[in-house]
Amino acid sequence: MSTAVETNPALETILLLVMELTPEDRIKLVNRLKEINEEETLTPEEWETGWAEECDRRIADMRSGRRPGVPAEEVLRLLGEKYG
Repeated sequence: MSTAVETNPALETILLLVMELTPEDRIKLVNRLKEINEEETLTPEEWETGWAEECDRRIADMRSGRRPGVPAEEVLRLLGEKYG
């Protein structure tokens, strides 16, 4: 869990509530949050920097073992189940 969430009681509460949602509802929430963020105007450079930082963080998490990867076969199986 990130430090920002741990130090902000409101975010911690929201996170606990989100964990009770179904995966489908979590996706809806993420999409809505993305819409809200997109309403804020960012320059292409800001978007690129933000995504580069996110990619670096995700790669570091996977390499450190904090976030294990999902085998491609499993991803394809799940996509096949969901979208046929």
